[in-house]
Amino acid sequence: MVLHYHCPQAQVRHLHHEQLMVLHYHCPQPQVRHLHHEKRMVLHYHCPLAQVRHLHHEQLMLLYYHCPQAKVRHMQKEQLMVLYYHCPRAQVRHLHHEQLMVLHYHCPQAQVRHLHHEKLMLLHYHCPQAQVRHLHHKKLMVLH
Repeated sequence: MVLHYHCPQAQVRHLHHEQLMVLHYHCPQPQVRHLHHEKRMVLHYHCPLAQVRHLHHEQLMLLYYHCPQAKVRHMQKEQLMVLYYHCPRAQVRHLHHEQLMVLHYHCPQAQVRHLHHEKLMLLHYHCPQAQVRHLHHKKLMVLH
């Protein structure tokens, strides 16, 4: 699946079976439907009350948001990415086992890498020098 969303270079690729990406981008009304079983991702973007819910296992979301260089990759099956973007109070919760959340927030250089299964959320939030690294399985979140 390749999504060109407001930026022609924006590409979402490497989606494996039983994975789905649904992107509600710049407009709060857009709807994406015809979602197959065990797949459900709804992203309300530009609105601060945006909520992403009803995400089941074996789902993958790759979001290239507002910055063409922003990349979220190397996400294996049974991983989950929930992105609350434009709102500073944004919280990501209800992450189940073997799920991964990678958040590239507001800084184009933000990189999250070397993420293995059963790892928790890595949050690069609004600070370019924020780095989260060398997190072992079942370890907590490191937020700079």
